[in-house]
Amino acid sequence: MLSQGLGKALDISKGGMLLETMFPVEKGALSLMAVDKDQSLFEMKAELVYCNKTPSGIYHSGIKFTGTDSQVTESITKLIKAYNHSKKMLLV
Repeated sequence: MLSQGLGKALDISKGGMLLETMFPVEKGALSLMAVDKDQSLFEMKAELVYCNKTPSGIYHSGIKFTGTDSQVTESITKLIKAYNHSKKMLLV
């Protein structure tokens, strides 16, 4: 099943991110879209590691970035720049 939604990146590292969403993230391969600091849309391939419902009813998901080392490094660089540029409020 194909679905889409909006989430907020709570933490980003070289290996993945912690994503906050209003609905559970479905298991399987993910395609994350974000806007970099130059307002250009870019895509990152990833996979779900876990998805937990918090006591407040929102979901926290561990996301692992996938792809070649160079693809992941390029995407992470863009994502972290966008994250820092947006004052730590990055929506994906």
